[in-house]
Amino acid sequence: MTLRTSLRLVLVAPLVGAALAWATPARAQTQAPAQAPSQVDPCPAPARQPPANSPTLLRCMQLVAHPVNETVVEQQTYTYYIKTPQTIPSQDKWESFNEEAIQADFWNLWRTEFLDNLWVEVIDEPFDNGVMGKHVVFHIEERSRIKDVSYVAAEGSSTKVEVSKIEETLRDRDISVRLDSFVDDATIRRVKGVVRELYSEKGHNDAKVETALTALPAGPKLVRLTFTIDPGPKVQIREIVFDGNEAFTDAKLRGQMKENKARSWLSFITSGGTYLEAKYAEDADKINEFYLNEGYVQARIGSPQIETVEDSKDGKTRWIRLRIPVDEGRRYKVGAFNIADNTAVKAEFLRGLYKLDEGDFYSYKKIQKGIEKTREIYGSAGFWQWTPDVELSRRGINPETGEPIGDEEPPPIVDVTVRMIEGKQFFVNRITFLGNTTTRDNVIRREMRIA
Repeated sequence: MTLRTSLRLVLVAPLVGAALAWATPARAQTQAPAQAPSQVDPCPAPARQPPANSPTLLRCMQLVAHPVNETVVEQQTYTYYIKTPQTIPSQDKWESFNEEAIQADFWNLWRTEFLDNLWVEVIDEPFDNGVMGKHVVFHIEERSRIKDVSYVAAEGSSTKVEVSKIEETLRDRDISVRLDSFVDDATIRRVKGVVRELYSEKGHNDAKVETALTALPAGPKLVRLTFTIDPGPKVQIREIVFDGNEAFTDAKLRGQMKENKARSWLSFITSGGTYLEAKYAEDADKINEFYLNEGYVQARIGSPQIETVEDSKDGKTRWIRLRIPVDEGRRYKVGAFNIADNTAVKAEFLRGLYKLDEGDFYSYKKIQKGIEKTREIYGSAGFWQWTPDVELSRRGINPETGEPIGDEEPPPIVDVTVRMIEGKQFFVNRITFLGNTTTRDNVIRREMRIA
């Protein structure tokens, strides 16, 4: 008769999201979680007995699934992660009980990410000849599986983004909540981020997305995943003001912004006035480009401070003031203008493409126009991989530290160097036409002005 003594060791992995720790000796004396059965089947009777002087042996190992002993993942998959050598009495193979090996198997199973809960039960089951044997039971609880996904509006609100748009965006970003898949917290967080982003594009920057898992009667651990969306108030811009600008008025800077504009009497036609947080970076770039065109090579446009002016009585609209910090810096003139690293085209010719002379205020726009013309020249010569590298060097400034060299204030002069990264020159080897069924290749080829 097998003697089954009291529980010796319980190792518990808490629910996903909590910290995971191996049980301490003090904890090892606690009772198993409520899910553990009070009895498990004993190890089968061995074909033979171990040597009488054997140390404590691993008698058998068992895998028990909860709440019912059924798993979606095949049992062979779980046993693959259990590496502890097994006792095989029929082959006279006796393995000592190794707590460290059991611990390693515990972590192997947990890292599969198949499980919500995992604990190990170790039961004393001596052999008939008195040698101590240990019966190891891995208790597993698989993660819930998703059978249905739905997107609903919070009570008292309405959806602002079509479900089809949400699903299309998820597909484009390769984010998938597949039916019959395990609940994955990381994927759920990504879905919530996409939903909030789509609502932000509609002006609902404070949208909240909550999730709920509802058990389904179709079977154990089957759930419905529901995303409940509260769009919150639509954020409308009442006013845009700038702090730190001296060279240009607020109105001039507001005119550079294309996406975020204060609401006006034309907004009911243009749909303007809605604060589009995701588009603000584009507006900041346009303001910065405007400053660069006027010679302010150090101009910086900061992140806006959002000030709530008022909420509408029905709570559906929030009026805000955008306060945008500006650091203009000094206005710079062009000093030396150099062409560098050119080998295929003479520097004198390239220099004439850039309409900036010494003493002119620096202009990003004129540099860009010169780059476009330079690209045409190099492209016509077969350098289709040509790229420019524009270097700005402020006189009297250490380029590494950004600090002035010497005690005197450096002059507002910037030296410009346009480096020609020419790449290789390419030649046409063969021109092939496809789809021409009535006109021969040579007839079409002779119409092309390229050799």
